[in-house]
Amino acid sequence: MPHTNLRVSMDYWRVKIHDAIETVSDAAVLQNPNAHQGNFILNSSNNLAMYLPLTNIGEIVKSGIDLEAQWRTPSDWGRLGFHAQGTYMLNSKHSQATTSAYSSDLGRFNVDTGTVIPRFKSRMTASITQSEWTGSLSVNYVASYTDADINATNLETLKIETVSGRKVPSFTTWDATAHYAMTRQMDFRIAVLNIMNQEAPLSFAQTSKQIFGANTVNSNLWGRTIQIGMTVRF
Repeated sequence: MPHTNLRVSMDYWRVKIHDAIETVSDAAVLQNPNAHQGNFILNSSNNLAMYLPLTNIGEIVKSGIDLEAQWRTPSDWGRLGFHAQGTYMLNSKHSQATTSAYSSDLGRFNVDTGTVIPRFKSRMTASITQSEWTGSLSVNYVASYTDADINATNLETLKIETVSGRKVPSFTTWDATAHYAMTRQMDFRIAVLNIMNQEAPLSFAQTSKQIFGANTVNSNLWGRTIQIGMTVRF
């Protein structure tokens, strides 16, 4: 705390999980079927099917640095505040129990796990607070990453080609919130998320089989959203 109104912090953390239980991604099974023969079975109709049970995939290692800064000061309009927090990832890797070899999903899609971890995420919020109400404006940022490989048709040659190394651009959104305390027992709040109606960038490192072309973990699929709420205390 270099000043009574200012607090800054930086934390290093590291997590190592032994005997992690997850499912092998279907992309990894299809990419190397010889190494995943146990994931193919014949169903009741004697058709070949893919079997993806929960298994011990080995170890998960993640590490990073959490950054935070908070500043507050009184003014004629109320208490002004600024809060910034972010995480810079240093490591994110998985090991397979069968091979003990590590593969990383840091900043790029990992076909073995079907995941991708952007290297940096942050949120910055400016706020003003009075006795009965609080208003804030926030900006959220997710860094770019290397997308999953995709087979696509070249419109010039009309041949199917594998597109690899494609960069998914960074994603930035703005949020605004307001909170009003009508009484000690009742308060009202409204929030507008993704004010600019920013569309999710095209990404084939998707996190759901029902959604194609977007990553719902690292981007906002729904666009501009309005949330209204009320709390009553008895």
